[in-house]
Amino acid sequence: MTAQSGERRLLIDGKLVDSESGATFDNVNPATLEVLGPVADATPADMVAAIAAARRAFDTTTWATDHAFRRDCLHQLQAALVSEQEELRAELVSEVGCPVLLTYGPQLDAPLREALTWPADQIESFPWARSLGPKDAFGMGQETEREVWREAIGVVGVIVPWNFPVEIILNKLGPVLAMGNTCVLKPAPDTPWNATRLGRLIAEKTDIPPGVVNVVVSSDHLVGEVLTTSPDVDMVAFTGSTATGRRIMAAAAETVKPVFLELGGKSINLVLDDADFSSIGGLASSVCFHGGQGCAMPTRMLVPRSRYDEAVDLAAAGFAGVRYGDPTDASTAHDPGSVGPSALDVAQHPVPLALRHQRAHEVAGVGRVAVADPGEAGRRLVDGLVVARPGHQQPRRHGAALAAVEAHGRRRRDHGRQVGVVEHEVDRLAAQLEEDGLQGLGT
Repeated sequence: MTAQSGERRLLIDGKLVDSESGATFDNVNPATLEVLGPVADATPADMVAAIAAARRAFDTTTWATDHAFRRDCLHQLQAALVSEQEELRAELVSEVGCPVLLTYGPQLDAPLREALTWPADQIESFPWARSLGPKDAFGMGQETEREVWREAIGVVGVIVPWNFPVEIILNKLGPVLAMGNTCVLKPAPDTPWNATRLGRLIAEKTDIPPGVVNVVVSSDHLVGEVLTTSPDVDMVAFTGSTATGRRIMAAAAETVKPVFLELGGKSINLVLDDADFSSIGGLASSVCFHGGQGCAMPTRMLVPRSRYDEAVDLAAAGFAGVRYGDPTDASTAHDPGSVGPSALDVAQHPVPLALRHQRAHEVAGVGRVAVADPGEAGRRLVDGLVVARPGHQQPRRHGAALAAVEAHGRRRRDHGRQVGVVEHEVDRLAAQLEEDGLQGLGT
């Protein structure tokens, strides 16, 4: 499988353009560190221009009111994406670093089936208005008619992460556009080409009016902050880290704009004493799928104190059985390197595993380095099993091949191939441990 040359240009006001500065940055394959090609590196001025275009499109066109036209445009975009589905598949494997196997499910095919078409098909039947009947609302002897109208909010800033870019982009754009909003899409700089391809298809193969969708890619994460502070943006939809979500909420408060936030993730597997323990190995090692780059991949396992050692052994065996392969091979379930800050940081700064358990020497061998193209890139990614038991507070270090993970870090939701195994005495205590976090997806 060979990726096609990616689209380097931004989409602003219906035109495919370079950055106003002319700057570009490299799109890099995270599995091989190969430079795939350049993409325009937008500036704050580019973002301002995109927001202005979205504002004009909402205020001066019939996009927000012409239901049939919106439906037809969304189906045009669907057909355009399907026409380049295989090219997009290869592109995702290259820039995300995910196994091609994953693109036949949540990475591409599943969202492409209905993320745009389902909202489009709801437009005609959606209850845009309903009557509440007449009422003398103010007690002044005069009845007035009351109605509830559902309308577009206006310009929506859409900021998406790197791990499942197409899935998240389409599942945001579908409802946003079906409701009649215009938008500015800010994709992650780690995975830009799928978004710029979308921009090109909108410009070349649909009747979507200029400015309704704008795609602004930048290596500078702060360019996205323009969306949160601009008074011309009516709402921000963001998927990403809790820390960034807090910044977006604080910045959006200045203009009192609503925010739609999906933050963090990384929940638990809660194992009770009567559970089938034979599944523990698979549960623990499941974080290795897609390099651990998923918000619903549990990175903590709470197990009964009475069966703790058994659980650690089974989890260790699960990690030991993980095998990696070429992500372009359809039989590969675990790729050597998916994109993501945690994986990249570990690759560049490998650190020893900190174990909080008296059997540290027995489980230290679980961690293993996977090397992609050792002769050229020499990139190292890490798997790790961290076990924690109250009363054993002194960590022991074993080998630079393993990543340091704090098993009790429930408030932090890092992506990566690491699992913490923590014992619990009773179910209620286990629930309290989990609820102490700010968020948790896929518990």
